Amino acid sequence: MTAQNVAHTTPLDLQTSHPSGIFRAASWRALLYVIVDLPWTILAFTMIFTLMTVGASLTIIYVGIPISLLAMLIARGAGIAQCGLTSGLLGWRFATLASRKRGRPGLWGMVVDTISDPVAWRALGYFTLKLLLAPINFAIAITFYSGLGMITYPVWRPFLPEVLGTDGGLHRGASLWQGMFIDTWPSMTVFALIGALLLLCGPYVMRGFLRLDFLVIRGLLTARRHVHPPTL
Repeated sequence: MTAQNVAHTTPLDLQTSHPSGIFRAASWRALLYVIVDLPWTILAFTMIFTLMTVGASLTIIYVGIPISLLAMLIARGAGIAQCGLTSGLLGWRFATLASRKRGRPGLWGMVVDTISDPVAWRALGYFTLKLLLAPINFAIAITFYSGLGMITYPVWRPFLPEVLGTDGGLHRGASLWQGMFIDTWPSMTVFALIGALLLLCGPYVMRGFLRLDFLVIRGLLTARRHVHPPTL
């Protein structure tokens, strides 16, 4: 496979003269990427793995051959789509994979070329690993970016229903544990400060986890080994 040259991206660097962390649009695009990436990964893996399993089981009666071919084509396309998703939301620039080339003549040659397509197999490997990484990235993102809800808690707390506490009184607020409600200004202030800390740390924590995603993409979905993800 050949690849087209692409521009280098900015090296991943915590030291930057530009506004960093939560105040950068890139941090919110990273959050959108993580949210979109989880259902997309599940969909891609399920489609590819299901078609490959069905195709392999039906190959003995030849019906499985076109199903297996479809699975490999979808795997290649999903890998290219993944690179496009990261490029659009994270700004990662990878080499564009060349079109699949025919190496053997005839119909059977087309079948062999498609089944043995290394790009499709690497894409399957990527989505298999990503099935483990995507839920972790999602959980990390939701945990840290939930700090925004904690900061704005005094705004939306009045809309919560009243709950009878163990002290016999009615409380309007979130309950951390039995008998402990966040419904006083001191507790709400501490709650908001914790949320601010989570929100400020979120982009930097996500950057570390997304760096792993970047390495997996670079290793399995592209032949270029020397590009770097931009600063989030």
